[in-house]
Amino acid sequence: MDPIRYVKRKANLGLNVFAEKMRTPWVPAYPSFYHVEPSAYCNFECPACPGILGNQSDRELVNGQMKLETFQKVVDQVADYAERMELFLRGEPFLNNRIYDMIRYAVDQDIYVIPPTT
Repeated sequence: MDPIRYVKRKANLGLNVFAEKMRTPWVPAYPSFYHVEPSAYCNFECPACPGILGNQSDRELVNGQMKLETFQKVVDQVADYAERMELFLRGEPFLNNRIYDMIRYAVDQDIYVIPPTT
């Protein structure tokens, strides 16, 4: 890992921990943990999931696939501060056909990737 990036990440993490321990009303740092949703599609239809509420046309509005280029822009913006990145929010990340490229790109930036699945 680039030594400057390493120092930035550890200093940022230290500021986050300090703000949490001191219970400050604001945090003087960037987040160290990021959630990214590579796919809003899901192979389940859980009744309590907000992704399937409403009729089929409403469901189509919230479903989508993140493009690799968009993911790369996000990673590039947070790479100096991100310790970990979870590739999951509501959808099934492995339904995105570029998920392995996304994981590889984040790992190449020395970001620990957590790829859960439904």
